[in-house]
Amino acid sequence: MHPNSKPFHLTATIAWEWDTTLSARYATTEEDMLMLIFGDFGIHTEDTVPPQLRMDVCLSAGVPYGTVFPMPKFGQWQRWVRQVSDELQLILPTGYDEDGGIYAYSDPIQANVKLLEDGRLNLESMTFKAWQAIKLPRQWDDPEKRDPSPVGELQDFASRIAKTMSAMENGLAHLVKSKSS
Repeated sequence: MHPNSKPFHLTATIAWEWDTTLSARYATTEEDMLMLIFGDFGIHTEDTVPPQLRMDVCLSAGVPYGTVFPMPKFGQWQRWVRQVSDELQLILPTGYDEDGGIYAYSDPIQANVKLLEDGRLNLESMTFKAWQAIKLPRQWDDPEKRDPSPVGELQDFASRIAKTMSAMENGLAHLVKSKSS
């Protein structure tokens, strides 16, 4: 963590769901899978679409249990959320494929605010969520026939997650600094 972002701590969670369809698809080749499902009814493997795996990322910034961070003034808070959300969404943007389908998405920052007994609002935590679909290669009978490897796409996604963590840390440091001045 950025030393000037205390009392906040930042975590990143990366998740995906490998479902039974993907397991079945990778247990055999594309051609054999189509034969098992459709039989020999003229189904051509050129008509298949590469499978996709949705990778979710959630950045969470919170204060230690039992502590609070006073909510900034409304205008200051609005500017901070807009600025940091915009920066994070530039790194992990919502994206569309050539058919107009969404292959990546990111939400603005969400805050968890606590109302104290004296009526003051305090910030407990913030989250930034995004996801990206990663195209997975199909398994073919023909060893010469290959789909592109997802390694480069996964490395790029991991690199951008690291950049969002850095941007969030810097944003938190700015929020803490502006609150103390």
